[in-house]
Amino acid sequence: MTIDELKAEPEYKACTVREQVFLDSYLTNDRNPIEAASVAYDCKDEKSAVSIGRRNLARPPIVAVISKFDGAKPVTISEIWLAIRESMQETGSVRFQATKLAAQMLGVIDKRDGGVDKADITALQELAERENGTDES
Repeated sequence: MTIDELKAEPEYKACTVREQVFLDSYLTNDRNPIEAASVAYDCKDEKSAVSIGRRNLARPPIVAVISKFDGAKPVTISEIWLAIRESMQETGSVRFQATKLAAQMLGVIDKRDGGVDKADITALQELAERENGTDES
């Protein structure tokens, strides 16, 4: 996919103008988030550019555009819920942590401390059920 083709995609169009400038710069300049942030946000210093670049690369709309550009298959809420259910049955926590990160990137879990509580799990389950049109309870 080219940058011009990407610009026609709904994920790209859903981004703000500054996010689009960030994406254009990031995807065409060796994926340098510091440079892209400097271009899009007119940062006064490198520290600000580093902070904005990192924050942007964690924002779900920007992640979705980059994934689309790379041809990555988007993760569905149902896939996340299934992975959580499976990880709860396993003894290791690595898979659960990876699943939690994916849910945070999708904006399903928004915890500053990274914690997941029962309400988060319930909300994710409900979203997965709505996505599939089924009741998994």
